[in-house]
Amino acid sequence: MRDSHFDVITKLSGFFYSVYHHTCRKTKRDACLQSNCRDYELFKHTEKPELPCKNCNRHFYGVTCQMNHLTLKANGQLVALLEKYVCKSHKKCSICLHVFTSTAQEHMKHCGLQYCPSCSKEVNILQQRCFLQPITHEKKKKRKNEKEQHIVFVYFDIEAQQDTGNHIANLMWECDWNRMIRTDPQLKKFIDTVDIVTPLNPREAFFGGRTNVIKLHHKVEENKQIKYSDMISLYPCANPECEYPIGHPEFIDQPGTIDISKYYGLVKCKILPPYELYHPVLPYRYDSKLLFPLCRTCAQQQIKQQPTNNKRSEKCPHSAEERSLTGTWTTFELQKAIEKGYVIAYRYEIWHFKERSNQLFQPCIKTFMKIKQEASGWPAECDTDEKKKELSA
Repeated sequence: MRDSHFDVITKLSGFFYSVYHHTCRKTKRDACLQSNCRDYELFKHTEKPELPCKNCNRHFYGVTCQMNHLTLKANGQLVALLEKYVCKSHKKCSICLHVFTSTAQEHMKHCGLQYCPSCSKEVNILQQRCFLQPITHEKKKKRKNEKEQHIVFVYFDIEAQQDTGNHIANLMWECDWNRMIRTDPQLKKFIDTVDIVTPLNPREAFFGGRTNVIKLHHKVEENKQIKYSDMISLYPCANPECEYPIGHPEFIDQPGTIDISKYYGLVKCKILPPYELYHPVLPYRYDSKLLFPLCRTCAQQQIKQQPTNNKRSEKCPHSAEERSLTGTWTTFELQKAIEKGYVIAYRYEIWHFKERSNQLFQPCIKTFMKIKQEASGWPAECDTDEKKKELSA
């Protein structure tokens, strides 16, 4: 404030980031006789500009300031011919109360809007709710003090090279890493000792068709026969009769030692097989081979060693941790395994399906099985129309 005119050109208060006193030429932060400073007293008791201008809708502190905006340009020079003075170039919106320098039509497109740095667009500040809010001055000051008190730890990556003075990380493709695991026995041994449990993958519960020989040689006694049973069309037989889960599953993460008998679906767990079982229940994959082991370590050693003789240890020497299997199985398989002596050590994840149905594949299977049966011919036991109708139903 100077001679009842608010100097909008110099903006010394903004430059000094403080109130500037023209009389003593000092800021409020500097030592000055504020009680004797005319600018300080005038600024202290002035509440707001009171002299209005009907053309630009702005208000001024004094008559001199009001007259200057009618004769001067924004840079303080006198208005030349065909030039706009401040009253025409700077107008105040009566709605948003912002001073604009564009045309009224252009300003109405942005009236009431402000640029939001978080959203990177113009928004209504009163209605916009940004998740990113600016940090207050108090928080900035607090963070600065906390940062000065922090102890800095510098860690060195021993796997990186520092020969050139630059930090160069060792990058490797996944295929190269998998090749190293297959060809380096020491690395494979170390990887096997690391207990890395990945999330449940439903594909891991599908083990496909299985062929197995339980007894390689059997000597037939007199008056005895050897017979075998072959299941024909196993999938078409199971699809229309067995229950299947439907809908979306309920994901239960880290259930620990919870009882799985009340669940229906898939379970990823660590399970300990019994020592003696002629027909093991749970399948287990290792090195692209499907096994039915009672000891994980014994099975892995047999695959790696490929012994020429058939001499094996009569008793497994491994601990419970070395014998346990980690995989994904259905709840029916696990319930049968528990019945045969398996013990679940830990449950990592459960996919529980609340809904199930045995009608999922019935229309499809019955339609095509009827066509197949008619093309193949009726079985010998279907010698009547009633039996044929019953079979094709």
